[in-house]
Amino acid sequence: DGHERAGLLRQNEELGLGDKCFMIGHRNDVPQVLAELDIFVLPTLDDAMPQSLTQAMAMKRPVIATAVGGIPEVIRDGVTGLLVPPGDSVSLARAIEQVIADPTLRLTLAEGGYLLIQERYTFEQMLDATESFYRHLRTGC
Repeated sequence: DGHERAGLLRQNEELGLGDKCFMIGHRNDVPQVLAELDIFVLPTLDDAMPQSLTQAMAMKRPVIATAVGGIPEVIRDGVTGLLVPPGDSVSLARAIEQVIADPTLRLTLAEGGYLLIQERYTFEQMLDATESFYRHLRTGC
C-alpha cells in the first residue's frame, strides 16, 4: 500500500508480471501467508527492525534481506539468513538463486533464524527487557 501503489500496479501489468508479482497490501493473516512461502525476501532500502523479518524467522523460513537499519543485528550472514547490500539487485538475485539451488543452505538458514528468535525474541524475553528498562528508569540504576 502507499502513494506509489497505483503506479507500481500499472508497471507490474506493463511488464507482464500480473500473474507472478502480487502486491497484497496490509494483511491480517501473516502466519498463513508465511506458511505458504519457501523463501522470505526483504529488499528494503530503509527499515529499523521489520516485524515481518522476525515473523518469517519464527516460522522457520529462510530469509534474505538487505543490510539496512537493525536488520544486521538479527541476520548473521550465512547463519540466520543472507544479507545483501541495499539497492544491489544483482546480489539479491544471486542470493535468491543460491538459496533456491541449495536445500542444505535453506534448512541451515531456516533453523538458524528460528533458534535466534527462540533465544532472543520471545514474548517473555521482550516483556522482561521492557520491565528491566522501566525498573532502570524508576531507580536510576
